Amino acid sequence: MDSSLVHRIQNLDTDLQQKIMSYTYSVQPDGLLRDIRDYNYSLETTQLYYFKKYMIEVEDFHYKTDLNYFLDDIFEYITHNIFKIHYYDFWRRLFVFRDANEDTIQKYVSTTFYETKIEAQIKILWGLLTPEERGDVRYFGMELFDSDSEHEEDELVDDDFDY
Repeated sequence: MDSSLVHRIQNLDTDLQQKIMSYTYSVQPDGLLRDIRDYNYSLETTQLYYFKKYMIEVEDFHYKTDLNYFLDDIFEYITHNIFKIHYYDFWRRLFVFRDANEDTIQKYVSTTFYETKIEAQIKILWGLLTPEERGDVRYFGMELFDSDSEHEEDELVDDDFDY
């Protein structure tokens, strides 16, 4: 804030100062603060998990393989758990679509959303999920990876033997 503006505010009546200050700060709901903290932490740790699983353990060094698997798992979770409720209600979690009609949402998803970089798609979808849903996606992704690994191991064992 400009120092001359601060000086002017300080010279105002105390009641008026308090009124002005009330517009500069308001306590945010606990749920929103928890959501913000969870978004950053869970996104970083989940991306690290996918990096370790797909880039290091599986040694799949193709361009952004870990992010592609992460995005696929987010869509898989959303498709099986959230879209059952209502596809457009999910997208209405975006503030700009709060009152949007289905055509507007579909146009955004089919053009703008799918044309953005994979990192941005992940961040948008991750932000639309609740903290509980993010936890479910993390668990869901780990389950999928573990079940894929078990099938791959079974295939390797079968291939090792001549019948």
